[in-house]
Amino acid sequence: MFLKSSLFYFSFLFILFLTAISGKCQIPSKLTLDKSDTTSGIVLFSFSVPRQSYGEYYLDIFHIESRKREKLFFHTSEVPDIKNKEMRIYYGAKLLPKGEYKIYGWGMIFNGATATSTYTSRANFSIPFTIFEGDINYLGDYFGIFRRITDQGGLKVPTEAYFIVSNRYMEDRELIRNKFSSLNLNHVVDGMPDFAGNNTAYSGLFLKGINVP
Repeated sequence: MFLKSSLFYFSFLFILFLTAISGKCQIPSKLTLDKSDTTSGIVLFSFSVPRQSYGEYYLDIFHIESRKREKLFFHTSEVPDIKNKEMRIYYGAKLLPKGEYKIYGWGMIFNGATATSTYTSRANFSIPFTIFEGDINYLGDYFGIFRRITDQGGLKVPTEAYFIVSNRYMEDRELIRNKFSSLNLNHVVDGMPDFAGNNTAYSGLFLKGINVP
């Protein structure tokens, strides 16, 4: 009995530790940027999901100069910044080294009623973007979609997944300003990746309104 209680206690502490780390890295409440910083910039982004979708969503990014890989992610257990009848939207920001980057992959982990399904990008692709030093670089909104079918038991289950990408900055600017009150948003760089020139039909990333499945 004591062993079970101890395991539960340490597991709980470990979950809290991971939550604190992920929040600090991805959605910090007091993130600041020194304009004199010549080595780093902030990437600002959001993920959107249909109201009835639950799980984890992420983008894989790669820093060309350092060859370092990063993830931009969130989990639906976090409190959404926007919630309406159709969707929930989560804003995040992260301090990154300046330079040239690429989005090279993504993933969605869907927590269903009876099982968990994982979807990742299957094609090789490279969609470039730039982080400018001393600036806030807006990377866009990534709307995670699961295409579903009804199984023999009458449950709707996902069969494939993809992201619809759009620029929501002007639409959500006041919300962003309130959430990241420690950041100076008077000058935000449009850092939208080059989806028009470098995307492929197989990346699973679609610009809103253009060739969306």
